[in-house]
Amino acid sequence: MKCVIVEDESLIAQELLIKINKIAPHITIIAQLDSVAATLSWLQENKEPDCWLMDVQLSDGISFEIFQQYNFLSPVIFTTAYEDYAIQAFKANGIDYLLKPIDDYELKAALQKATTLTQRNAYDFNNLLTAIQSSTSNRNVYKERILVPFRN
Repeated sequence: MKCVIVEDESLIAQELLIKINKIAPHITIIAQLDSVAATLSWLQENKEPDCWLMDVQLSDGISFEIFQQYNFLSPVIFTTAYEDYAIQAFKANGIDYLLKPIDDYELKAALQKATTLTQRNAYDFNNLLTAIQSSTSNRNVYKERILVPFRN
């Protein structure tokens, strides 16, 4: 699973990266971003990751500004020091809201939830793809007889 960390404090971002590597080695952090502008720029150039770990208060604004300009499909785990934004976070595709300092157990549970959601979506997509492929494989079968009404 590929994740992106959006955190403006570099020491906290490094600590989060170390915890993720220890708790969930199957997760790869593909980018560490530090602002709303950097995140929006990254989204224009890259495919959306499987999961986000995002701080609410960033150096150039609040992370919810990103959601106003980009429709996220992947789950977001909010990591913040502020309790005030919890309801807004769940309206913005948030699956968990972790308060700093982040507890290892809570982080592990949030990452497991994100992994489960990502695997479920991939499973649904594979089923849909299989159904489409099986229906297109029968496309070259033509009718041999056609009934047409003629007089009475």
